[in-house]
Amino acid sequence: MKIVKTISEVRAAVKAWRAEGLSVGLVPTMGFLHEGHKSLIDRAVKENDRVVVSDFVNPTQFGPTEDLASYPRDLERDATLCENAGAALLFNPEPSEMYAEDACTFVDMSGLTGELCGKSRPIHFRGVCTVVSKLFHIVAPDRAYFGQKDAQQLSVCLIVPYSFGDKSFNDSALEGAERLKEDYGIKLNTIECKNEGYKQNMMNAAEENDFVIPIGWEFSEIKSVAEEYPDTKFIWIDNVVDGIESSPNILCITYKQNEGAFLAGYIAARMSQTNAIGAVGGDDSEVINDFMTGYEQGAKYANAGINIYTNYAGDYENPQKGKFCAEKLHQKGADVIFQVAGNTGNGVFQAAKEDGFYAIGVDQDQKISASEYDDVIICSVKKEVGNSIYDTIRAFIEDETWDGGQNRVCGMDEGYISIAYGNSESKQQISEDLKNDVAALAKKIAGGTIVVESSK
Repeated sequence: MKIVKTISEVRAAVKAWRAEGLSVGLVPTMGFLHEGHKSLIDRAVKENDRVVVSDFVNPTQFGPTEDLASYPRDLERDATLCENAGAALLFNPEPSEMYAEDACTFVDMSGLTGELCGKSRPIHFRGVCTVVSKLFHIVAPDRAYFGQKDAQQLSVCLIVPYSFGDKSFNDSALEGAERLKEDYGIKLNTIECKNEGYKQNMMNAAEENDFVIPIGWEFSEIKSVAEEYPDTKFIWIDNVVDGIESSPNILCITYKQNEGAFLAGYIAARMSQTNAIGAVGGDDSEVINDFMTGYEQGAKYANAGINIYTNYAGDYENPQKGKFCAEKLHQKGADVIFQVAGNTGNGVFQAAKEDGFYAIGVDQDQKISASEYDDVIICSVKKEVGNSIYDTIRAFIEDETWDGGQNRVCGMDEGYISIAYGNSESKQQISEDLKNDVAALAKKIAGGTIVVESSK
């Protein structure tokens, strides 16, 4: 792959290709390339004989309050990505090459400029249209490739009922959204409701974002909000909408958490030395009880005579309540306690560390996310909330795929539920033989040989 700096070099290369009867594709970029750009280059390479990638930080689309100088640049990294993707030419001009000192001609437009980016960046689209027009005249491509972000930067808002920092459910969702930001350049916004204003926060988010992702049952008014904002897409995590077929801008994602909890119960029963295990839930709700149902079934699959004790903290934001609940269960004899309580569950880990029993984490691999408790956390039920968000929006960006008007269920067979044991640096309390037994059970669950009961 060749890197060129001048218009004449681009035109010379294209002229030579045309003489050979070759087709030419163009991928216009601002540089600092990521996986979203790579997907465009990959497509261009498949559909054209030669591909030109422009790598130009265009000054005319930056407003007076926007810092052009601080825009990230990494030509070496960009060149590596382009070459690996199969591009033939990387065009990296200086601003003086693209704009004469006394330039006074621009391509302008109306309509789109009054919405989204255009509202806050009034000259942005004039700059974009001008530079794209210039690139078309320079390269004269057969085809050009633009991502969702090139028309309007895709804006995603993640809303949680309480706060981030739980090292579990909410943080899993945030991790997936942050990967989208890193890989595809989305604009990411977050809202912490702090246990109030759920509907109003959804409405505020819908005003300014392409995707709104509420996390939890607290956002039960989502259908009415979605009706008011039909151009905004909503992804409701861990809940379903009745009659969702009439709401094409809502996708509901739920999980077979009972499948992962079955394995957690099996492990707990096998690891117990007291013939008693426990579980602490954030509240007495449908999703939490689905965990509890699977946990009990898995425990009894391992040991029909096991004693199982449960407690509900009535809170997802209070580690002290979690600690208290766990202590009560331990006093009854439970020496392995599963927590499904968000930030409250961190109190379960604290009690385990102080009182000398084992704990099981949830949602994230908490041997990693809550590594300060690695010595007492034996495993975690991974509920891949972040991956499900990432995969859904990635499909929209890359293929314009949107499964609105559906209640999607993600389980072990789909790869969104699993048991995690940390990484190579984590302490391993569970034997390899037991891990192998759990892996065999997971295959049976995924294949339908073992049917895990549900409270739903």
